[in-house]
Amino acid sequence: MNGNLCFRIEGIELYLEQVLVDYMDIPIFFLCKGESNHYLVLCTNIDELNYIIVRLSMNDLYELLHGEGSMRNAILKQNEYWNVISGEEISLDKVGKLSISELDVRLLPKEDVYFEIVSMKLENYVKKFDTEYFV
Repeated sequence: MNGNLCFRIEGIELYLEQVLVDYMDIPIFFLCKGESNHYLVLCTNIDELNYIIVRLSMNDLYELLHGEGSMRNAILKQNEYWNVISGEEISLDKVGKLSISELDVRLLPKEDVYFEIVSMKLENYVKKFDTEYFV
C-alpha cells in the first residue's frame, strides 16, 4: 500500500508513506508525503471514509514518532486542517480547509494516547526517519 496516491489537496498529491495505526487492516492514523512535506491523516469515519489531514513539521513528526507528544496534540498544535470526505475516486473527494479551532475534538484520539512502535516495520520507518531528521 505504501506509495499509493491517497489524496489531492490544493493541487498537491499525497502519497501513503507509513501506516501508524490500523483497524481491521484499514489505516486509521497514517502518514502521507506530498511535495517533500509530511501529512498526518486521521480517519474519523471508517464506513464513509472521512479524514482529518494536517501538515506536520519535521519536529512535530519527530515528537509524535518518539512519543514526546500525544497523537491528539500532533493535530491540535497545527493552525489548520483539511477535512476530506472520500468520493468514489480521488477526483471526487470533497476537501475543505478549516481553522484548527473549528475541529470537533471529539473526533481525535484521547489526550493521553501516544504513538508506540509495535512492529519491526514501524521501528525501521522511525530509524529511517531519524536518519533524515538528523542530517
